Amino acid sequence: MTVAALKLLAAQAGAATDAAAANQVLARAAVIAHDESLPASRELALALINVAGALVPLGAPGGVEDLFREVQRMLTDAGQTQIDDQLLLWHNLGVLYDQHAANDLRNQTLALIGKLAETYNGPLQSHGVRVLLEQGLSYRRHGQTEPMLVMLRQVHRHRISDASVPAERLSWLSAYAPILLEAGRSDEASLVLQQGVALAHELGDAGCEAMLLNTSASIASARNDNAAALAALERALQVVDGAPALADSQLAVAVLRNLVAARLTAADASRYPEALTLSERAIDMLRRLGRADSDEFAHALYHRAVLTEYLGDWTGAARGYSAAAAVSGVSAGAATDWLSLAGRAWFEAGEFDAASASYHAAVRRRVAVLPGV
Repeated sequence: MTVAALKLLAAQAGAATDAAAANQVLARAAVIAHDESLPASRELALALINVAGALVPLGAPGGVEDLFREVQRMLTDAGQTQIDDQLLLWHNLGVLYDQHAANDLRNQTLALIGKLAETYNGPLQSHGVRVLLEQGLSYRRHGQTEPMLVMLRQVHRHRISDASVPAERLSWLSAYAPILLEAGRSDEASLVLQQGVALAHELGDAGCEAMLLNTSASIASARNDNAAALAALERALQVVDGAPALADSQLAVAVLRNLVAARLTAADASRYPEALTLSERAIDMLRRLGRADSDEFAHALYHRAVLTEYLGDWTGAARGYSAAAAVSGVSAGAATDWLSLAGRAWFEAGEFDAASASYHAAVRRRVAVLPGV
């Protein structure tokens, strides 16, 4: 009966729109919290913490803090304290202290969560994981990388356990890998991506599998491991081509463009015709997606021009560089460079007037973007 009353009070606290209403709920909750005739139990403590947590925004801070102290007392007296309950209690106290600018108390409370997260390797329940996730994301928003990673590694440990639902596990892996990359932890991110790729393949999620492979290729490219990048991208293309739902998708374009770039980096002339075909596919796809005025489209045209040049067609290359420079969404610097390449290609083709025109256009672009000109 008492737990039911506290659940009702929690709903009323969540619905309160002003301090007066919140403090009426607070007064009724305090009566229950201090009723010594009630036997202490974990169920009662968790019901009370829900009331106190809902009162944080509008309740009198001293009174809300007192409810949290009673939660701690109940858990201790009942001898049923679990790590997750303690995390939830500390987290709510931290939110309360933060709201009222009690910075020293907030920092002390957050330090308790951090110390536990650094060393704990036991089981976690959903509310404990939720606390660690929220705290980790808060650290991320404030640019605090190390404490963020301490929190999220605990979340990761729980989310990839055999007890987790496979689809939810995949969702976590897909979200966690970019966070690790953002934090400069490419080694950890690579392991997470490998797990994600395997699970996505097992679940038949082609879009997720191709996306994670594409990200893996980006990491390999950043390490100058072009062979690994090529392997990941070729597999990603196979996945994309085998999934009709991914036809003419932005993901398919990304895989095609990255594979063309990796083929150029590999400098294997025997694969240039294949790369040119892939480049044409990306260009046609971007047109169908209505992206023919984008920087992405301009770079696809540029890659096609480079391959055309490498295959010995100087006239085609000149036209390709010129077309890339003419795209409205391209940067001024790239357009200038590509006009210069067009001039060189026209010169090699023996079209000297066209070469002169391209060089002059490049000079005009260069002058136009100079500061103060």
